[in-house]
Amino acid sequence: MRRRIYDKIAPMVLSFLTFSLAFYQLLKIYHMENLFSQNLVIIALFCLVAGLLSKWFIRLPLYFFILCGGLFLNFSQNLAFSVTWANAFWQRVVNLGELFLDGRIGYLPEEIAVSLVLLIVSLLAELLIEYERVVISYLIIIGYMLFLIIYNDIELPLEIVLFASFGLVHRFLFVHKKNH
Repeated sequence: MRRRIYDKIAPMVLSFLTFSLAFYQLLKIYHMENLFSQNLVIIALFCLVAGLLSKWFIRLPLYFFILCGGLFLNFSQNLAFSVTWANAFWQRVVNLGELFLDGRIGYLPEEIAVSLVLLIVSLLAELLIEYERVVISYLIIIGYMLFLIIYNDIELPLEIVLFASFGLVHRFLFVHKKNH
């Protein structure tokens, strides 16, 4: 366990910083910045699970529960965390998805956007920390940021440079570890 922590601490920290910065941009677009501190905990939990637990059959259900917890923290709808909340949230997502796909609303609803981004964060945490697929993961993150720039008419040059820098540092650490 100690060796795993030593090997995974740098990827965990870099992944946490990357995901935090990317998720903040999404929250800013939907005017949900006040939920950033709660989402930092969710992102940290994704990174910790990916970095500390070596068995996939333990990580997978934990990812699911963290994802559900993150969605509840963002969209509790004045309900307790229960099957009732999960059913109400699922119905809302399905209804909003139908409206979006039918073209009756011209934006991606925040419930769907946050759900998708949290799911992608869990997958990218696994790719970056456990499987060390740095290049493809950072290309996905930078592509996501470019998508935000194009469709939301915002400018994020500093954030793009930071993501590229985090990716280069992450890749350097991986190559350096591999050569030793």
